[in-house]
Amino acid sequence: MSNQDLFVGDNGNFRIRRIALSTKLVTTLAGNGKQFEVSNGNQPLYVGGLLNINMRGSNGLMLNTFSNALYNFSSGQVSFQKFVLN
Repeated sequence: MSNQDLFVGDNGNFRIRRIALSTKLVTTLAGNGKQFEVSNGNQPLYVGGLLNINMRGSNGLMLNTFSNALYNFSSGQVSFQKFVLN
């Protein structure tokens, strides 16, 4: 992770993207393009590859550079998701 990266919540495509500003390379960090639906009101703990998860969308991102964690906020379902970055 670098201070030359821009993180973007691609809300309509249910993905989080990283843009390397020096090279303009766009990579997908999380999300498979499918919307996460809650049937019982509880979001299960997901363990696995970030590119395989369904997402709720993204209305805000927060980066914690000390723990290399990116937090995604979705206002539609009022939820937070935490992604640990390499």
